[in-house]
Amino acid sequence: MARILVHALAVTSRGGAAYCRRLVSHCSRGLRQHDWLLLLPSGVNIAFPRLGDNVSILHDQPSNDAIRGSYTDHHRVQRLIAEEGIDVIVSPCDFGVLQPPVPQLLVSRNALYFSIEHVRQLRRRCEIKALLNVVMRQKLALSSIRASDQVVVPSNAMRDDILAWNSVLAPDRFHVIRPGLTPPATDPKLSAEIRSSLDTRPCVRRILLPGAYHYGRNVEVMLRAIGLLGTEHSEPIELILTTKLGVGVRNEEQDSTAAARLIQEWGLADHVTMLGKVSRNDLDALCRLADVVVCPSYVESAGTGMIEAMKCGRPIVASDLPIHRETCQGGAIYAPPFHPQSFANAIKTILDDASLGQELGKEGLERAKAFRWSAHFRDLSGILQDMIDEAARSPKVA
Repeated sequence: MARILVHALAVTSRGGAAYCRRLVSHCSRGLRQHDWLLLLPSGVNIAFPRLGDNVSILHDQPSNDAIRGSYTDHHRVQRLIAEEGIDVIVSPCDFGVLQPPVPQLLVSRNALYFSIEHVRQLRRRCEIKALLNVVMRQKLALSSIRASDQVVVPSNAMRDDILAWNSVLAPDRFHVIRPGLTPPATDPKLSAEIRSSLDTRPCVRRILLPGAYHYGRNVEVMLRAIGLLGTEHSEPIELILTTKLGVGVRNEEQDSTAAARLIQEWGLADHVTMLGKVSRNDLDALCRLADVVVCPSYVESAGTGMIEAMKCGRPIVASDLPIHRETCQGGAIYAPPFHPQSFANAIKTILDDASLGQELGKEGLERAKAFRWSAHFRDLSGILQDMIDEAARSPKVA
């Protein structure tokens, strides 16, 4: 029997908390012969459906600054590892223990830290604070990778990006494990509030861009594409956003002013519907309602939005990036990430050819079968058990 520390002090987002919940729930059942200690920051409470008596949860008060905290919290975590007799560490949130006294498995899930294009775009926008934040997090993420015995990433594309930043890293320590997806509702219905917000014009063609506003999502390119498409397509066009844009409106420090001004300058107010954050049920219903789902991102970690679209059988138009081709394969049409006319042309091609849209949807449905949380955590558990077995064979250093 081994004692496993899930070092999750870096959890800050809902997505990170959801991943931790799945990891602990799945792996502690699959490896029930081991004891699990989940270390969370104070104030973060994860609702677990049910945990076995082999799982304990400990809350700690990390530094207010996530980057500085990864260094200043180091000694407290080291003491905890010694006091609890920890045999293996699992760090599921990009940042791990920097000098682990025992083997460490790191899950690296955020491609922003390794995107040259994102750094370039932040410079172009003169977002100096955000740029410095990304650079510091990149250094910390790379330090965490170097300190880990095994690293799990969601795609080959992200692994290659990490290796491009640091060519001395051993490729064989990386394991590509696809993310899973939440099964779609059997018959999702739009809530009355969302339905009343949508365009009611006859024969309207709906384009869905899911997700919160973020520079990497490349929303401005899609707005220009919709403006171009509106002049070339005979039927009314509606771009549905599951976020809010506005002058001075920021989402996690991402300023949507430029996008909001584009809507005004291009006269797109009648073609863009901003819903804000929507429920899982509404998102599934919107996917099914959309004629096309678009992903113009210039950086992507796992292509979650595209996976959601594929599971609903919707045709996709995506940026021509390695991660998108790896995720969607034949379920999408691809366009250069900074070329609005190419996006407009690709969307129009699908809108004008119903059989093409159906074929892309079928390809996507088949591809979506490759993304299962059960398979993800089965593979992760296998890596973890191999590490435990190797640690048991190696003498501990006092």
